[in-house]
Amino acid sequence: MENTRISRREFLGIGAGAAAGAALAGSGMGMFLAKTARAAIPALAPFVDPLPIPPVLTGATQSLTADQSAHRFHRDLPQSQVWGYNDGVKKRRGYLGPTIEIQKNTTTTVSFTNNLPKKHLLPVNAEVAGSRGTAPRILTHMHGGFVAGTSDGNP
Repeated sequence: MENTRISRREFLGIGAGAAAGAALAGSGMGMFLAKTARAAIPALAPFVDPLPIPPVLTGATQSLTADQSAHRFHRDLPQSQVWGYNDGVKKRRGYLGPTIEIQKNTTTTVSFTNNLPKKHLLPVNAEVAGSRGTAPRILTHMHGGFVAGTSDGNP
């Protein structure tokens, strides 16, 4: 038989979540937020576009470029300006960069070139940006690797 005991911390967390949910539902705010959210989302037909699957690159040396391009996220929406990496294969641009697959214990070198425009797509709050500045940048990082925090793209 499986142990169904929960820790005190888990119990308090579940209780706090339930109390917050009950308070929100009782205040009528939940209904207001749900209606507001539905009004802001256009009715789009689901599952009409193929799932974008990034290309897979193999090999110990890769070279990618970050730049701006246009992408249509749904057939019924206009194109949007996005930042992303070229696919590394045919140098096609898009918001999804490639997946790089390598073997364990293989030294790999990936070179990145930043061709982003001088002006950011969105307004940047200088106070929030702080010492990083408001110049366009991209936070390159790797999933599943053991790298120093200074080389992992920041949060």
